[in-house]
Amino acid sequence: MPVGIITAARFVVVPAVLFVYSGSVDSVSASLPTKACFPELRKAAGNMSSPLIDTLIRLKNSYMARSSELTMPSSVLRLNLLGMLKHHGFVAAYEPVAETRNVRVLLNPATGTTISDVRLFSTPGRHLYSKTGSLPWGKYPHSLIIISTSQGLMSARQAVAKKVGGELIAEVF
Repeated sequence: MPVGIITAARFVVVPAVLFVYSGSVDSVSASLPTKACFPELRKAAGNMSSPLIDTLIRLKNSYMARSSELTMPSSVLRLNLLGMLKHHGFVAAYEPVAETRNVRVLLNPATGTTISDVRLFSTPGRHLYSKTGSLPWGKYPHSLIIISTSQGLMSARQAVAKKVGGELIAEVF
């Protein structure tokens, strides 16, 4: 059996299509109800309930593996996060891949600021919100605290300057 294929009862699940067939699973859409019935499908789909957390963890793992680039699914929210990380020096560059809905991220593990750890404030099951006056300080001076506000994603320092609060997403350091 090829690597990455999971056998699941009588269902073969491919993105947005469900076939009743005795076979295997290539890839799984995270929104299919079949995932709840077959726990082995959960591993194939990954946790896509929070694309921001997924992006941060992918970047951290790439830095820990000393990769120079990373390709991941693209969305407007992820591109905004990558723009903020580029502005703060955690990412060298990023660009959408032409024919797919992916984005290629160029990392700077040797020369620039790297992501050595990510501290998650909000999770898919628990959302933490904070007012401007009670925003947390970073663990280190070069830490970046990411906040989702009504004006978009921004750092804690930008949120204090604009006097807006929002959902605390994560701290990157």
